[in-house]
Amino acid sequence: MVEGEAEHWWNLVKQTWRELGTEPTWENVLVAFDEKYFPDSVRERKEVEFIELQQGNMVGEHYATRFTELSRYAPHIVNTEAWKVVKFERGLWLDIRDRVMSANLKSYAPMVDFALKIERDCENHRSRKEGKMKAAFEAQENTPTSSKKRSEKEVISAEPEIPEEFPEQHEQ
Repeated sequence: MVEGEAEHWWNLVKQTWRELGTEPTWENVLVAFDEKYFPDSVRERKEVEFIELQQGNMVGEHYATRFTELSRYAPHIVNTEAWKVVKFERGLWLDIRDRVMSANLKSYAPMVDFALKIERDCENHRSRKEGKMKAAFEAQENTPTSSKKRSEKEVISAEPEIPEEFPEQHEQ
């Protein structure tokens, strides 16, 4: 229930809508609310934020959530399903964007779902690759290069070997 100042505001909005013949839809409620409680400067800043939105360092799910939150400040940019798809695709990481765009999906929800699956696949591939590289590195570290393996302390404290062709270095 609306009370106090909000109730007064809401009654004025309903009266204005009746006079103008405006249909009382949820979208119109949101527009009226935004006009009252979000100054133009805030809405403009949010619109620019949406226009410049890129996945950047966000995971795909966070990017999709942020996209949805900010898109309400720029409905004229994503006023069709096709434009919503295009705008979202353009903000994806390059390795994901290319794959998503090649699928040529025209509906927003399936395209987002596809992008998230590709992101998980890329992450799984990276993890497997890093695991193989780590295993190969550890295997190399465990392979003795001489009959006696030197400890880390020995390596750090060891004097550097100076080649004989630099005799002045031996005298120091």
